[in-house]
Formats: sequence, structure tokens, C-alpha cells
Amino acid sequence: MRKAFIGVGLLAAGVLLVGSSAGELDGIGGMSAEIIAGGVSMGTFTALSSPSFEVEVIEVVMPPDPPRKVPGKVRVGTLRFEMGTAAGAEIAAWRAQVQNPGGPQPAAIRNGEIIVRDDTGTEVARWAFENGWPSRLEGFKTARAGFMGRVVDVMELTVDRLVRVEPPAEGGKK
Repeated sequence: MRKAFIGVGLLAAGVLLVGSSAGELDGIGGMSAEIIAGGVSMGTFTALSSPSFEVEVIEVVMPPDPPRKVPGKVRVGTLRFEMGTAAGAEIAAWRAQVQNPGGPQPAAIRNGEIIVRDDTGTEVARWAFENGWPSRLEGFKTARAGFMGRVVDVMELTVDRLVRVEPPAEGGKK
């Protein structure tokens, strides 16, 4: 009978979104990213940083064969969105569901999409996420000077899974 010893390590993987070499979409050229969670638009942001992807490295040892390394569980880092606007109070209500004193409400954990558009409003990229929830929200305030929405300085979105998906056939114009 062979015995197997399994060890775990981490291997960093690439970046998520288009933008500068630092993996950021910084608003140059008027690009924006919209978060849709549970079918509801949570807001549009002009700056975001891509998360890290980590894949557990599992070392399998089965003597007399040499050790083998195989991929394990994939972990997605937190997505950080900045300089955003939200048309209504949906984003605050979502955060409130997460911060419920009795623990997060089941509706707080949502599936959704992140849609990146260029300055003409044409979709250039789309990602689908699973089990997402806002882990940080800063600067949520009502805007002034006639704007009827809300300004969100920073929102961090924690997700279990993130995958690139194809834009809709009609070009994704908003």
C-alpha cells in the first residue's frame, strides 16, 4: 500500500482587468465599471484594482515516485472599486444586510457581474462573480450640486469565484 503526504503552498496568478501595468483601471479614456448584484445595479465606478488569484499548490508524495505538484483550490482576492456613483440606496441596503447584528442575511451573499465600458458606453469586458458581498464601503454620501445619486469613494467586493464571460451579442451598449 502506498502512502500519500499532501502539503499546501500558494502560487500567485495574473491580474484581472484591463488598464495600466499595475492592474488598475484608472478612468483614463473615460472607462467605467458597473457592478450588478442580484440583478440590481449597485453603482458605476471609474477606478478599480484587480484582485489577486491564488492557486493552492498541493504536493503529492507517493514513494517510490518523485513528488508531484498539482493545482488545488483557487482563491480570489478582494476587488477594490473607487470613485463611484450609485443612483439609489441599493448599495447601502446591501451593506446593511451584511452587517446585520444577527449575522449576514442570506440575501446579502449575491451572484452578479462586473461590466467594463469605454467612454462611448460600449462594453469592453464582463466578469461574472459568485457569492459576492461588500466587505468595505467608504464615503457613502448624498452628492450635491444637483446630482440626485450618491457618491461612493471606495467599495471592496469579496467574492468566491470570478470568471470572464462574453459580452452580449448586441455589443453591450448602455
